[in-house]
Amino acid sequence: MGLRLICGPAGAGKTHAAIEAFREALDQGGNPVFIAPSAPDVRHFKRRLLRHEGIGAISGGAVTTFKWLCGDLLAEAGLKLKVLDDTERLMLLRAVVDGTPGLEKLGDSAVYEGFVRALARLVSELQALGVEPVKMAGALSSWAGGNQWRRGLNNDLFRLYQDYRVALADCGAYDSELFQRQALEKLTHDPSLLSHETVIVDGFGDFTPMEHELLEALADAAGMVVTLPYAKGQEALAAAGQHFRKLSPGAEVEYLGPRLSEAGNPVLGHIAANLFEEDAPLLEAGDTVTILTGAGDRGQAELVAAEVLRLARAGQLLDDVAVVYRSLAADAAVMAAVFDEFGVPFEMAAPVPLASTPLGSAALALLECAAGGGRESLMRYLRSTYLALPPGLVDELDRRIRLKGSEDLWEIELELKELKGPPLDEIRRLQEAAASGLAALGGELAGAVGSMAAAYSSSSGADTSAIDVLALKGIVSVCREAAPAGAALSSLKAGGAAATAEEACHFLSASIRAAEVRLPAGNRRGCVRLLDPHRILNQNFDVVFVCGLLEGRFPTLGREDSFLSDRDRRLLGDEFGLPLETRDRQIEKERFLFHRTLTRARNRVYLCYPYCDREGSPSIRSLFVDDLLDLFEKNSWDRVDKDIGSITFESGQAPTEGQALRSLALLWSENGDGSGDYRKKLEAAAGPAGLQKRLAACIKAAAPREPRLSDAGIKKDLKEQDTFHVTNLESYLRCPYAYF
Repeated sequence: MGLRLICGPAGAGKTHAAIEAFREALDQGGNPVFIAPSAPDVRHFKRRLLRHEGIGAISGGAVTTFKWLCGDLLAEAGLKLKVLDDTERLMLLRAVVDGTPGLEKLGDSAVYEGFVRALARLVSELQALGVEPVKMAGALSSWAGGNQWRRGLNNDLFRLYQDYRVALADCGAYDSELFQRQALEKLTHDPSLLSHETVIVDGFGDFTPMEHELLEALADAAGMVVTLPYAKGQEALAAAGQHFRKLSPGAEVEYLGPRLSEAGNPVLGHIAANLFEEDAPLLEAGDTVTILTGAGDRGQAELVAAEVLRLARAGQLLDDVAVVYRSLAADAAVMAAVFDEFGVPFEMAAPVPLASTPLGSAALALLECAAGGGRESLMRYLRSTYLALPPGLVDELDRRIRLKGSEDLWEIELELKELKGPPLDEIRRLQEAAASGLAALGGELAGAVGSMAAAYSSSSGADTSAIDVLALKGIVSVCREAAPAGAALSSLKAGGAAATAEEACHFLSASIRAAEVRLPAGNRRGCVRLLDPHRILNQNFDVVFVCGLLEGRFPTLGREDSFLSDRDRRLLGDEFGLPLETRDRQIEKERFLFHRTLTRARNRVYLCYPYCDREGSPSIRSLFVDDLLDLFEKNSWDRVDKDIGSITFESGQAPTEGQALRSLALLWSENGDGSGDYRKKLEAAAGPAGLQKRLAACIKAAAPREPRLSDAGIKKDLKEQDTFHVTNLESYLRCPYAYF
C-alpha cells in the first residue's frame, strides 16, 4: 500500500506531521492506528492528540503498541493465546536449566543467578530473528568445526533452547517473541486481519528485527507513515542510519529540517544541531548549561535535590523537571532516598527487584529458613517489619545464640520460647509443603506472606503502602506459576521425578530474586520525574538533569554476551547465516540517547556527575560532557561543586531547614565558645536561612554545658551496661555521613 518515511532531527516536527496524518485519516472517515514504543508513550500521545493538537475527543482510530496490535490481530484470527510475562518466562527457564542434567560446558555456570537471565536474553534474540533451535544448532555446528569446546557449547545451548520450547508447548503458552511472530505469520497470510487503513508509527529511536518484519507486513496491508530521527551527515543521529537503509527503498522519503521557533532557546538549538560535530562554532552557554559535581552518588544527589528546590521556590513547576539516569534501576536509588529526605516529591517508573522490597525480603528469609538456613536467615526473618517483634527481644536472642554458636533452627526456637517469643510454626508448614513439591510450597508461601502482611496492617493500623501491595501481588504471582514450572521441571528430570524439598525451596527463592515490580507512573502531578533516556524520548521538560555522567555509565558499552563473544557473533553472521547483534554500533546508540535526552529540555540542562567515589578515589567524567562543553566558550557555563569535605551546605544556601540547622551545628561544634562575638557570627549565618529564633532556642538549650557527662544516673546506667543492641549499631552504620 506504500510507506511514507518522515526523517529529521529533534524539533523538526516529525510527531506533528504524524499526528496530522492521523487527523487527516480520521477526517476522511478512516480508522487509523497510531503505534507508540511503550504504554507510557501511548498515554503521552493520547494526551497530545486530545489537548495539544486541539482534538476534543478521539471519535475513531486507536493508539497502541506493537504488542497490543499483535494481540488485536490474533483476536481477529480467533486465537486467544496465553502469554508469559518476563517473570514467568524466567521461572520456566529456571526449571529448564535445573531439569537439564549433564551440561558439558555450561554446567558449572548454570548454578549462578545471572545464568538464567543471560539465557533469556539469548533465547529472546534468537526468537526475534525467527531462528528455530535446529537452525541455531546447524549454524553453531558449522562454526564449531572440530573445536571440542565449541561443539560442547553448541550441544548445551541446543538442549536448553529445545527443552525451553518443549516446556512452552507443554504449558500451552507463548513468550513475547513467539506471540508476536504468530501474529506476524497470520497477518502475512491474511492482510484483511488488519482493520486499520492507515498505520502511523512515531516515537521510535530504534527497531528490533521483529519490528522491522512487522513494519513490512503492515505496509503491505495498509498505508503507512513512519517517523525516524535521522538526518544525513549528523553524527548524533547516525544510529538510525541502519533503519533508514532498511526502510527507505521504495518509500516516499520526506526530510524535515530543524524548526527552532523564535521563542526557542538558541543554546539548546546549538546543542541539537552541533553535538558530536567537528569544527562547530562556539557560543556563550550562559545559565542554560550548568555543571553539578559532588562527592559520590550521594553528593551528586544532594546537589540535584538542592537545585530542584531552588528552582521550585523561584516558580518552576516540578511537573516540568526531569532527572535522567542511563540506567534508572541501577543508579537512581540514592537519588530517590535523597529526594525523600529533602522533601522533593518525585515519581520513578523504574522496576524494583521484588527481593529488595520489605515483603519480598521477608519471603526470601522465610524460604531460606525452610530450606535449612541457620541463624542469619532466621534473624533476617525475625527482624522483618511484618512480624512486629520488639527489637530488644530479637537482639537478645541474637546475643544468646552468638554466644552459644547455635545454628540449628530448632535449638534457636527453644531460646526464643524462653524469651516469650512466638513459635516458628510457619517454617514447619513450609518444610512440610516443600516435601510435597513446588505447587504445594508455592501455595503455602503465598498464604504465609499474605497472612503476615494482613496481620501487620491490622496490628499497626497503618495503611498498606503501594510497594507492599505490588510486592504481595508479585509474590502471589510467582507462587501461582510454581505449579506449571514444577511440572516442567519434573518432565525434564530423569523418570519424571518431582523436585526435592531443597530443589523446590531453591527454585522458588531464585524466582523471587529474578522477579520485579513496577510502581504505576504517569498519573501523579506536582512532582519531579525520574526517567531513563528511553522513557524521556517523546516528552519535553523545562529543565532536564542528566545524572551519572561517568565513563562506563553514560555512555555504557554494555557487556559481551555470556555465551558468544562479539567476535564469534560477527563470524556467525558473516559466514554462517546467524545475524546476532554485536556491540559494534553501541557508541552510536549511546550518542543518540544522550543527544535525544538533551533535546527534551526547553530551557535548561544540568550535567551531573560524582567527581569521586565515597572513599575519595577520583572518577572519570564521561567524554560526552567534554563533547558538549566543546560547543561553548571556555567557562561560559554555570558550575556548582560540593567537595568531599563539605559535610553540610552553607547555611544561607541550605535547601531545607534541617540542612541549615546542620550547617549551624557544625559551625558551633568547630568554633563555638558561647562568646558574644561568636554568637554574632552564628546569628549572621542564620539570618539568610530565617533561623534566628531556632538558633536562639538552640543556644539557650545548649549553654551552659559541661564538656563531660555529669548526671549520676546516666553514668550509673552506662557503667552497668555491658551490651549494646545490634539494631542500634546497625542504625549507626546506615548513617550516610559515617565515612567522614
